[in-house]
Amino acid sequence: VNASSRSSGNTKPASEEKSNEGSNDDDDAALEEPFFRSALLILHEWAVRRGELNDADALQIILPDFLYPRMGASYDAYLHDIKLQQVHVLTKRGRWDDARAILETMIEEASNEGSNKQQQAGLILQFAALQLEASSTGMAALEHILKALTLSKDDEMDGIHATAVSLLARLFLKMGHAKRSLALLKSCIGLLMQHAHIFYQAEAMLTYAMCYMQMCNEKNDKWMEVLAERTKKPTKTQIERDQLNALSYLKRAQSLFQRCHDVWKLKHVFYLQARLCHDMGPAKHGQRDAASERFVACSQYLDRSIGDKAGSQSPYILDNLKLNEMQHMLSRD
Repeated sequence: VNASSRSSGNTKPASEEKSNEGSNDDDDAALEEPFFRSALLILHEWAVRRGELNDADALQIILPDFLYPRMGASYDAYLHDIKLQQVHVLTKRGRWDDARAILETMIEEASNEGSNKQQQAGLILQFAALQLEASSTGMAALEHILKALTLSKDDEMDGIHATAVSLLARLFLKMGHAKRSLALLKSCIGLLMQHAHIFYQAEAMLTYAMCYMQMCNEKNDKWMEVLAERTKKPTKTQIERDQLNALSYLKRAQSLFQRCHDVWKLKHVFYLQARLCHDMGPAKHGQRDAASERFVACSQYLDRSIGDKAGSQSPYILDNLKLNEMQHMLSRD
């Protein structure tokens, strides 16, 4: 019996204490592994949203190293997350067919294995979002949006259902039906802000803004009359009101995209802000110039981060952009 055992009144043999220490080490390792897996997945998604795709590719090599049979039930869940991260990278690189193939296989497997409806609906929703992004008209997404709506309607999947409605609103906007899109957004925005992922919340705010921008654009007057979206030309007051609404929702979208550091979407938001402020006249030209600078900063950063085909490495953000430029790009107004 060692001294520490004697002083504490513990009479357990030293060999037993060592075995207990070994088991404690195993327990610590068992606790560390899920943490590392989760941390790698978060870092990977963060790299993709910030545009550091080469860094994301490097993480893709590491992620499968944490897969092994004795993980049990968590094996399938982790493999599921890895595949979704692969889809995320492929879409940013414009490899739509490869991303579709992975998602289609995952949807088929989920359906055959009889997995829970929430997982199926989530995969179908991601496929619909991919189709909406890849297609110029968005019509390729309609089938999967309707499937997601059907699956999520009666099973208390409020977040998925609200997100599917917001995707349907984006589809209507792409078709030129701004007012119908607004009506759909208003019907789901409450649940969306409560239950949906912050990225889809930001997308909804962006769709709101683009609806108002479409309504206040005089070039769309004839088209909106054909679609019965408008019976007469809007007054100057109506146009100014729509412009202010669009600018307000763009700022909300900017704030939400900044929270998840999505530089791709921020670039789009800054472009729309600059264009809208230019149309609103000299009083908004200061905001136009600020948005233009941020748009340029985002563009330069993404160009440098993605790298060229010659094999240039993905630079870190602080090495290739001045710190104040990045703070300016991601500042929370």
